[in-house]
Amino acid sequence: MKTFFCACSRLVAHWRKTRQEKRDGTHAAAIGAAGHAVTPLNPRGFVSIAGELWAAQALGFVADGSPVTVVGTDRVWLVVGSCGRDQ
Repeated sequence: MKTFFCACSRLVAHWRKTRQEKRDGTHAAAIGAAGHAVTPLNPRGFVSIAGELWAAQALGFVADGSPVTVVGTDRVWLVVGSCGRDQ
């Protein structure tokens, strides 16, 4: 019986961990993740990364539709830089 409860507690712990990762979206917006600007970033706006909309702050001006890469975070903002032909 003890083995059953031990296995259940491990399963619940794993479930909570993966649920938290999904809730805060850290897996989608990790440093190096690529996406595109939904609005012009001058310096703040919105980007789409892995199909999710994020508030972002750019290192420089980024036109809407341009590809971006996550380079860090600043409180609730993703810090992004332009990539590809717009650099």
